[in-house]
Amino acid sequence: GPESAELRRHLLSAALLWAQRWREGQLEEGGATRTDLLLYQQFQELLERDFATSHDAAHYADELGTTTGTLSRLLTRLTGRSTKQLIMDRVILEAARLLRFSGLSIKEIAARLGFTDQFAFSKAFKRQRGEAPLDFRERATSPAAGATP
Repeated sequence: GPESAELRRHLLSAALLWAQRWREGQLEEGGATRTDLLLYQQFQELLERDFATSHDAAHYADELGTTTGTLSRLLTRLTGRSTKQLIMDRVILEAARLLRFSGLSIKEIAARLGFTDQFAFSKAFKRQRGEAPLDFRERATSPAAGATP
């Protein structure tokens, strides 16, 4: 469906961005080790599994057997984004998909994505996307809307 296409685009753009940074030598001196890359891959898999229930960087570090500081430094080095930012990127990507393609209310989307209430969700969405969830939904579902999320 459209949501899996959007996810594939998101993952592809992350991979391309990483490859570009690798080529440009923007990674720390000596580049990323195989261990670093494995941890990054494990983080991505864990994020896909848990983003709707866990927004806390400590959860991901614990699951991966590392510290929040180590994980965040690695992710920042590889992606330019902290653990917390990557978690929110993924949560809000899903929120945008649900706003656009489902009939769920803001309250239902907030609950499904692990927010304490719809206000916390709306605040996080607006911080990330620059507009309120309802404004995004109106724009994204209007007949004149483009194909970009």
